[in-house]
Amino acid sequence: MKINITPTKRNTYPKKGILIRSAHPYEWIQELQNLGIDLETVNAYAIPSKIANQIYGCFVVLDSLKSNTHIANVAIFQSINDVIYIPEFSKINPKISLEESQKLLKSPHIFHPDFGWFSLETEINWANLIALRAPLPLQITVPEDSVFIPSEILSFQLISKSDEEITKDLDLKLEKPKKEKLSAVDKIKLNVLKTLFSATQGNNGNFKVERNGLLKWLDNLGGSQGKPQSKRSSKWEKNLEKLLYKNQKETDKLLRLLRLNPNAALKFAIPIDLAGSSRDSGNRSLSIFSKNGDGDSRFSNFIFKALAYFTIITIVYLLFKFFTGIANSNLYPFLWTLLKAAGYIVAVVIVVVILERLFENNDNGGSGTVDNERLNALREQYEKLAKDAIAKKDYKKAASIYIKLLKNYYSAAEALEEGQLYQEAALVHLKYNKDKHKAAEVYEKGKIYDKAITLYKELEDHEKVGDVYKTMRKKEDANTHYQMVIDNYIENSQFVKASLIYKYKIEDAPKAQTILLQGWRANKDAYNCLTNYFSNFPNTDILKKGIEFIYKKETKPENLTLFLKALKVEHQKHENIQDFTQNIAYEIVANNLSDNPGITFELKAFNTDNHLLQNDATRFVKRTKYKK
Repeated sequence: MKINITPTKRNTYPKKGILIRSAHPYEWIQELQNLGIDLETVNAYAIPSKIANQIYGCFVVLDSLKSNTHIANVAIFQSINDVIYIPEFSKINPKISLEESQKLLKSPHIFHPDFGWFSLETEINWANLIALRAPLPLQITVPEDSVFIPSEILSFQLISKSDEEITKDLDLKLEKPKKEKLSAVDKIKLNVLKTLFSATQGNNGNFKVERNGLLKWLDNLGGSQGKPQSKRSSKWEKNLEKLLYKNQKETDKLLRLLRLNPNAALKFAIPIDLAGSSRDSGNRSLSIFSKNGDGDSRFSNFIFKALAYFTIITIVYLLFKFFTGIANSNLYPFLWTLLKAAGYIVAVVIVVVILERLFENNDNGGSGTVDNERLNALREQYEKLAKDAIAKKDYKKAASIYIKLLKNYYSAAEALEEGQLYQEAALVHLKYNKDKHKAAEVYEKGKIYDKAITLYKELEDHEKVGDVYKTMRKKEDANTHYQMVIDNYIENSQFVKASLIYKYKIEDAPKAQTILLQGWRANKDAYNCLTNYFSNFPNTDILKKGIEFIYKKETKPENLTLFLKALKVEHQKHENIQDFTQNIAYEIVANNLSDNPGITFELKAFNTDNHLLQNDATRFVKRTKYKK
């Protein structure tokens, strides 16, 4: 009978075997232990290799597979009637019944493409393979105390990178563009072609070339308008375009490249401060040799234009001489004229080049100032690139453009801060904006507390130093700097501000009250000190005791009016102590009527429902003055 084993997409028979591919029994045992298989409960067979005297692996027959078998380093086999074992995802043709398999094969067989069919006859005797060693003596190693892991994170800070590394990341690599200069022959050719064609540059940077001058006159003369251009004319136009592109200003070339390929243009970008600054030598006596934006001097432009017209006239004259010589059978005048014209042109070109070279150093090799139109166009392109980079979340690239090209350092810092690159933003504020306070704020926002503290200390902003230490849960360090702020406030008689530091920063309400009482006694901003003193009491019961204490122990004739004014505020704020505050107010007014009759007007605030009290107080004051 011919038996075929073919691959299939699913398993047809139960999976009851695994094949461990290794020639070493140690690895078989290790793999079976990893799968949790007991050696005594399974049948295992050594599988030979096709190569003589070599073992292919170990085949283990199982009742069922465990769930972790699929992730182990073993091959899984299907069982056909517990007689034939074939790899998973394969099937046998033709199908064999139990009786047929038992008649066909006297013992179980395994099939694998690597070694073919093999009869499973001799089981592995594990006892012969395993040699038990004497137990090793125990040696206990006690580990060191582990690192304490807190159950709650109270504060954390970031470790900052070095400033040099950050500066390197933000540095935009610029390459000096390769300058293309027209040769003397090219300049003559350009000026000759300009007499034949006119060229205008569009917004996209491309040139539109049209016939002009002599060519246009010839077209009109020959009636060739609307007809296709000759190949020669078309070639001249292309040559003119090439020369015009080559002769463009560096800013025009850059603007064109920025429109076509912004990323490539960045490498050759010109910073705004360089593009907008003049690099003229200032030598007005040699101004005819100073270079314009095209890299040519006015002198050379004039000479080469003159040479172009001279060349055209010479060509016409030579043609006249040539035809005259043919007619007279004497070409000697033509050749002599040709030689002289070439000599004149070469001599003039040599003289111009020598003069430009002589005066090149006096011109500093630079070009004139870029006009405002080009400067604004450059700025718009750079800003667009920066905004595009921010939109793509490439904040470092945007910052590099702002720093290197636009010199807009605050925008660079804002872009980095938007991207949560706080250390980079802080460094921009420090290095370029020279703004230590803003840099410290950004460091604090980015949880780079050590650098924030250093800057705040340099600025002697001890309150902010204390705030950062408080965020870091370093209470003692925070209180030390808060105390410096308090001492400064007290020295300048700013007792209310000093009390607020105690109350909200150090969170010591009793000391805040002591400072306010000190200000009240010293009569330094006494009214505000007293109103804050009263507002710090947690409830009205304690407030009543505080008011009574101040009235009986801390008032004197010169501050009674201020006390009454502060008492008026508490009377209006707390309805449940109005009777108490009203009685104190009556007592103060009664005791001071003789010395200060006008104090009766203060009673109006404690009797808002009595509309006649104001008139009675006015009559009383007038009568008292009349008696005096």
